[in-house]
Amino acid sequence: MKTRDFHKQSLMSIFLSYFRPHLGLFLLDMACALAISLIDLAFPFISRLCLEELIPFGRYRTFFTVAAVLLGAYLLRSVLQYVVCFWGHTFGVLVEADIRRDLFALMARNGWPVLAPYRYTGETAGAVTAEEIPGTYKLVNHGRAITDEISLSVNITLGKDGRISCKENEDLSGTWALTGDSQAELTIDGRTYTGLFLVQWDEDGQKEVMTFTALDDETGMCVWGSGVNAR
Repeated sequence: MKTRDFHKQSLMSIFLSYFRPHLGLFLLDMACALAISLIDLAFPFISRLCLEELIPFGRYRTFFTVAAVLLGAYLLRSVLQYVVCFWGHTFGVLVEADIRRDLFALMARNGWPVLAPYRYTGETAGAVTAEEIPGTYKLVNHGRAITDEISLSVNITLGKDGRISCKENEDLSGTWALTGDSQAELTIDGRTYTGLFLVQWDEDGQKEVMTFTALDDETGMCVWGSGVNAR
């Protein structure tokens, strides 16, 4: 699925798109689960047939034939149960691995994974240039507190001279640098954060914007930044 296609998809559609590469295993799992259910449903009906129609009237040959078929069905059920348990689990592991690959594909320079500010829409950590980065950003510092309160954003400016300024709070001044193709190094309020610059889709603004996501190596605090203007 192309990046632009994700913009039009619901979260459920994106989730189901991860089934496509492993559709064969999914169909095999569902078919085996359906067969197991049919065998389980058939057992009480066959038992009633044997107890009410076959044994009372001495139809033993038919009874033993039905019993042999039922035994074969339960042997088949054991095989199907193995397929569901092993290959069904394998299907789930493969889907989860693909999701993790995309969600945690962003790695900071120090080897730690970082999360993108916006939901995944197929983007990858491609190369950016220093000329694309300067501008006004909405900065969110997630801190370390475990709370259900929403962290509010503050406008900061990443200047062409590598400085960070903030009219709302002078303590949020500092410096920024692009190291490598997309690696970000930001010093804000005396703390150094390392992460990535990344072009993402702003769903609310319906535009592509430059963003950054970075971690403080010492405290583990995460900061996000979202460009105000369209890229």
